[in-house]
Amino acid sequence: MGREVENKKLARLLIMASMLFAVGCTSTVNYNQSYEGPLIGAVPQLLEGKALIYASVDDDQYVFSGNPTSLTGAATTLEISLGEITREISKRVFNRIFSEGTEHSNSMSNAADFRVVVNLRTNQFNYAYNQLQNVGLAITPQASVSIDLLLMDNEGVALFRNTYESGIVDGDIYVLSGAPAERINRAAHEAITEVVNRAATDVYYFLSNSGDES
Repeated sequence: MGREVENKKLARLLIMASMLFAVGCTSTVNYNQSYEGPLIGAVPQLLEGKALIYASVDDDQYVFSGNPTSLTGAATTLEISLGEITREISKRVFNRIFSEGTEHSNSMSNAADFRVVVNLRTNQFNYAYNQLQNVGLAITPQASVSIDLLLMDNEGVALFRNTYESGIVDGDIYVLSGAPAERINRAAHEAITEVVNRAATDVYYFLSNSGDES
């Protein structure tokens, strides 16, 4: 009897979750520091100087708006401030490898005051409410992101560039959530943190090995 009651409760929860996703709605989410993944660890020796975290106004204010790639939640739309999230995580990560930290700007007019200019730009983002991998009994929020890195000297000359892809990042599995978009937001933060960490590691070793330790 107890197992039957529990199964009925679970069935009701699943029906409620399906109803929430069946109704088209738009959710807006923003940067939340508590959602970040672990930041890059200590480096052997901080790079001298300060880095300029540069982004155009459009990139800085970029808000992704779109539907999930999953059938679950297909009628819903997520608006997520990827420009803001990328900017804030980039500042915090690159602060950990430069002795004088970082500053952010939408202009390169004062680039000469910095050791290097770092431009990180989100070029692709996808998300899903994956119900299939849980045999329909629960939902795994998922996010993936691709970010372009352009490292320049303080005269705007390109030194290094690369593209970093996070792959699919799984959030916490849930049965019923009153804020599924926030679960995607957390997964997106973790994905962005991971790729920015990799970008910062590459920048660190590129500059350390370039002989430019002025």
